[in-house]
Amino acid sequence: MISAVLAWLQAHQPGPWVYPAMSATAFVETLFPPFPGDVLFVLLSGWAAGPAGWAGRVALPAACGFAGCFSASILLILTGTRIGRSRIRAFLASRAGEARLGKAERLVERHAAPILAASRFLPGIRSLLVVVAGYSGVGAGRAMLFGGASALLWYVLMAVAGMELGYNLTALENLMRRYETVVWIAAAAALAVWAAGRFRGGRGAGR
Repeated sequence: MISAVLAWLQAHQPGPWVYPAMSATAFVETLFPPFPGDVLFVLLSGWAAGPAGWAGRVALPAACGFAGCFSASILLILTGTRIGRSRIRAFLASRAGEARLGKAERLVERHAAPILAASRFLPGIRSLLVVVAGYSGVGAGRAMLFGGASALLWYVLMAVAGMELGYNLTALENLMRRYETVVWIAAAAALAVWAAGRFRGGRGAGR
């Protein structure tokens, strides 16, 4: 799919429709994470090559991505809030897996604000975290605030990537692979440090 989109972009000139397309791409990717929305967004952003200057090349695409992602995030939060844990959890577990869902629930219940603020940067569970926040008692307003801040920063960075990489698919795929590897290594290191601190604290309390 991505290669076909890239071939089409290379054969055509951008039009004003590209900005709504960026919003739609971010919206769909937030609701359906298997959709390769981040790669498509960066390709569209690089291809659009908007008005000269930072405002046109970064701020405009970032605003489009944020609008789409935030709109979808509101739907996810309200879904969790309105439907409730008991009715939506079985559905989520069947789609995401019990292990992944349990991990998302533990993260939100223990560290809601920082986890939601970092949610767009956590591949694989970011949209799941937003739904879980909806039924975990975090509060819709708080979830929207921190989730929205995360979405805004993420799409600013995606727009910068589009400006720098253009629509070079190979460079973009390599960048995304390195990013996911670094994120999960950092997450594992942070978890190890936290677990070591808890272990030392427990031993100190037992003396």
